[in-house]
Amino acid sequence: GRGLCLYNNNLMYEGGWKRNKEHGKGTLMTPDRSRIIYQGDWEKGRMQGQGAYYYYGSLNDKKESSKYTGEFKENLRHGIGIYTLPDGSIYDGEGRENNPNGWGLFRWPDGSEYQGPWKDGKRNGTNGILLGADGFRYEGAWSNNAMEGIGNATYPNGQTYEGKWVGGRREGRGTIRF
Repeated sequence: GRGLCLYNNNLMYEGGWKRNKEHGKGTLMTPDRSRIIYQGDWEKGRMQGQGAYYYYGSLNDKKESSKYTGEFKENLRHGIGIYTLPDGSIYDGEGRENNPNGWGLFRWPDGSEYQGPWKDGKRNGTNGILLGADGFRYEGAWSNNAMEGIGNATYPNGQTYEGKWVGGRREGRGTIRF
């Protein structure tokens, strides 16, 4: 059925119920309905399936500071989704247990962007592409959020480097073209 519940933590749920648990479509919000916390699919009392989760900077904020729209699994961001962060950065891609994981695009407020593989919330894997707002471009391997392994870079002045990277810096054998 459908129903409404006011919880001890001063949040309210309105939506579908099954066996005394939130189930189906529902909304978690403040009791005065001024702020929605989560709106979407529920299963056996947990956010599960498609939904939108709104993050607020403080208890008094009326507008969210960040937002995630996408797939959930057992109350966590899990699957394909779009996460807008407080600084205006956007992650659009795959995630697992609240972290970017798999293939995704991250765009910073200055227009820089990274597209490629992620692991446990960090740029990690082969074939990642970084496009800097200043015209810098890197395509290659990543490890722990740094350019690491074999990669190609083009600098704003037109100079290129093809070769090895360690900790985000050119190192070892490589070719520089002016």
